Amino acid sequence: MVVEPASVAPASATPASTTTATTATDDAAPLRRLFVAILPDPAWSAELLRTQEAIAPQLRKASRTAPTNFHLTLEFLGPCSPGEEREAREALLDAVGRHTPFDLTLGGVGAFAKRRGAILWRGVHAEKDAGSREGAGSPGGSALRALQRDLLAALARQPTLGSRVDVAAPYAPHLTLFRQSRVAGASAGCDDPLDSLLATTNAGLSALGPEAFPTMRVTSVSLMWSHHPAPRGPLSYDAIATEPLRDRR
Repeated sequence: MVVEPASVAPASATPASTTTATTATDDAAPLRRLFVAILPDPAWSAELLRTQEAIAPQLRKASRTAPTNFHLTLEFLGPCSPGEEREAREALLDAVGRHTPFDLTLGGVGAFAKRRGAILWRGVHAEKDAGSREGAGSPGGSALRALQRDLLAALARQPTLGSRVDVAAPYAPHLTLFRQSRVAGASAGCDDPLDSLLATTNAGLSALGPEAFPTMRVTSVSLMWSHHPAPRGPLSYDAIATEPLRDRR
């Protein structure tokens, strides 16, 4: 089944009693496009790349995520001023400090259907079992969702960023493999080429067994900057702040 993401409408939030200090330098500084994410470990990155290689021949066109840009988004912030960036850093520190490390297992392939082409991704689940699905009640799923909720709450308390955060928005954890994807054709017995691609790819993952579903220990969360380091060059996602989850053992 193809999953269509829900539209997200900005929700108002009550401003904090304090305000972030701004300066003339802040006003003149360029905005930076920011988001908050969990970065994959080498085992996850290798498996995401392997999945891309398996899917690519079945696409007639797509924009492929560079392996250095793989990530699991917790919240997208968009263009931010230096003052808003400081608020994001404060919220990251506040939220992450409330949580301890946890395990996540890479899940199956899914898609968000878009008019200009599908977004193809791999999801997450908590059990190292090709047949299991991520759920809020599973250990890793619960920890991830609790972390994401606390992050949104911390962002919503910020005097400027708070107005653009919707704490009630549904969260669908995923790692993007391709954007603007068009499938080359359908398999026999399946009318929808995208559904066919998802079915055959997930069947192939299941056939590989546990090695296709590596487990990662989540130990930190990063504030990311999305930009082009060189004019007309490739897009880069760079971590500009990273906060560790607190291991209280």
